[in-house]
Amino acid sequence: MNPQFWSFRVFAALWGILLAPLVPAAALPGDFAAQLPADTLACVGWSKPLSAETVQMLDAVPRLLTALDVEPGVADRAGQAARLLSIVGRADGTVALLGVESGEAGLTVALQATIEAGVRTPTLVEGLRALLGGDRAAERISAVEIDGVTFQRIEAWPELLWAGHQGRFLLASSRELAAALLREQPIDPSLAGDDLFQSCRDKIGSVAEGQWKFSAYVNLTRLTATVKRLLGEKLPPKTNDLLRELGVDGLRAVYLRTDRTADGPVSRLLLRTAGPRTGLLKIWDQQPLSEDDLRLVPQDASWAVVSNWDLAASWQEARRVVEALDPNAAAQLDGLLAMASATVGFSPTDDLLPALGDTWIVYDAPDHGGVLLTGAVLVAEVRQPEALRGTFGRLLNFVRPLLAAGGLTLSSRQATYRGHTIHYLVAAGRPIPLAPAASDRR
Repeated sequence: MNPQFWSFRVFAALWGILLAPLVPAAALPGDFAAQLPADTLACVGWSKPLSAETVQMLDAVPRLLTALDVEPGVADRAGQAARLLSIVGRADGTVALLGVESGEAGLTVALQATIEAGVRTPTLVEGLRALLGGDRAAERISAVEIDGVTFQRIEAWPELLWAGHQGRFLLASSRELAAALLREQPIDPSLAGDDLFQSCRDKIGSVAEGQWKFSAYVNLTRLTATVKRLLGEKLPPKTNDLLRELGVDGLRAVYLRTDRTADGPVSRLLLRTAGPRTGLLKIWDQQPLSEDDLRLVPQDASWAVVSNWDLAASWQEARRVVEALDPNAAAQLDGLLAMASATVGFSPTDDLLPALGDTWIVYDAPDHGGVLLTGAVLVAEVRQPEALRGTFGRLLNFVRPLLAAGGLTLSSRQATYRGHTIHYLVAAGRPIPLAPAASDRR
């Protein structure tokens, strides 16, 4: 990796939703994949993923909605959903999409779920009845008996049947699936023995007993084939060409697993592909990160994202895909880029992208000041420092007159700190919550 970097300090307020994994609990007994057929399209499995604090928050939702004077009907549904989520999150469970077929009556979805809810199973059964049926549960939901077990049934799309049996909550989209869940017969071949699924698990690595928390799997090969089969002649003429050039035909499976560790939850995501990485897959055709890359993040960082992404190579691949699909469209794209280059004084694809390296780092640390994400720092590897400075200079010359017309004056200044030259922009004339700065880091 080139040791020269540009660091950009962002002083703008950045807002987003931070999704943090929940505190772990116990392990799922047995292998949920062994309970599913080998040709399963998609599935998720979990083992008590909700922490005690999260359960308390969910249990407090009904009281909170009442205090906020929310409309009774809405409050009842939302409160019921929170209670059901609380039960599901304290249990071990599996949800699987087994297949989708098309017939005279429309699409038929094969869906099943098993949740080890224990003594809370009856509450889960009645809660789902109340949630789906509402005030008209007696009209919308009927009782059917399958192999001596009473199931609740709602005539929806897809048809859903659910029941409690021996401490387990069972849900299925057909009577045949419901009967199969009751029999609990060994499945052969099962998903656990599927070569593709097993290769994903092997790549992610083994997990110690009690450490597994959540996993999800999608067989992208079967899913793509299912969509093509269902749409048939409705697919646009060049769909297969588009999927091939974008690399979608090379997608085989995606596998996600979250484990519990002494340092907190750790998630690993694997995208299994076949053949060369072309089209969209070119984004993942990058050099691996090195220890030198990680050393650029302060030890006291609150959070950090470190990645390798060669933007120049990605652009070249995007240009290739466009030309492969429509040479005329590629020529038009080249014309538009030429016009843009003449207007701003540099070529974004020929001058800017080649000047950048492939390592990108974003982090925030306590000594940066700011609130939430307002002290974030972006570190970008630079292959051609002088070329990048010239590009930014021409860009500044282009935007100055445009901003001046709106009463905003933009000036470039520099300062020296610890032997480093810091270049920064100052805006005058109007309040603006942005003061970008950059410096060479060697």
